[in-house]
Amino acid sequence: MWAAEIREYCNIEKFNASCDEGSVIVMDYSFYGRQQVGRCIRNMDAQGKCGLDVLTIADSRCSGRRRCTIRLPDNEMYALNACRETVSHLYAAYSCIPGTSIPVAAAHHLTRPNS
Repeated sequence: MWAAEIREYCNIEKFNASCDEGSVIVMDYSFYGRQQVGRCIRNMDAQGKCGLDVLTIADSRCSGRRRCTIRLPDNEMYALNACRETVSHLYAAYSCIPGTSIPVAAAHHLTRPNS
């Protein structure tokens, strides 16, 4: 798989992904919880790191589409979350690949075309 920039989305923000005409989103990474000190977390208190991989959820909402939005906090992700005692954030990365529609089940079997 290729490297995509992982970005942090705070609890009251939206994850917005979009691709140009003729390309679709492939989610590369999606984690919901507390992962590291950054824009949303100023210090890792006694609760430390927690959370889980939510790539399956992000795939179902975004991969194979030209645009998608995930509003935070997200009820479906929170229901699975291991960070119930603290505020969680979304860490996500996506790529745009050529195409007009890609079945979600096939999205992670794709490779980035040669530049």
